[in-house]
Amino acid sequence: MPEKIVDREAPSKLLELAFKAPRWLFRMRLGGLLGNRFLLLRHTGRVSGQPRETVLEVAGYNPESDVYFVVSAYGANADWYLNLLKTPQAQISVGRRTIEVRAEKLAPAESGELIVSYAREHPTAIKQLSRFMGYKVDGTEEDYYALGEMLHAVALIPGSP
Repeated sequence: MPEKIVDREAPSKLLELAFKAPRWLFRMRLGGLLGNRFLLLRHTGRVSGQPRETVLEVAGYNPESDVYFVVSAYGANADWYLNLLKTPQAQISVGRRTIEVRAEKLAPAESGELIVSYAREHPTAIKQLSRFMGYKVDGTEEDYYALGEMLHAVALIPGSP
């Protein structure tokens, strides 16, 4: 069972600056350099109603349905996550594509399956991300499934309602 060892708060100013660097690649229409591993999420602020942008790692992708999956590394209090819960209509840029999407929160079991799949594809990254999110995991699929059940994941489904 994953053990929570650190509660992550918002990133430091220096880390926040580093996280913003990929946004500039997307703005310069160079998001394709990041491949399909990252996407730029354009969403609406829940309080301000103003447009917001966040670069997120793609935790999963279903090519048949063209659905992208993302996970909140900062838990249920991440601004982008709370914004999508209030206004699920958004836009993503991934690779060289821009897509209108509707966000749907995943059930814990779906999040568990997503993290197990991510761990299979990216075994080194999942270990680092687990530590970054403040969790100690034993590296088994059962542990990654349990971790996924605790995380907040979102499906980004093409099209607007």
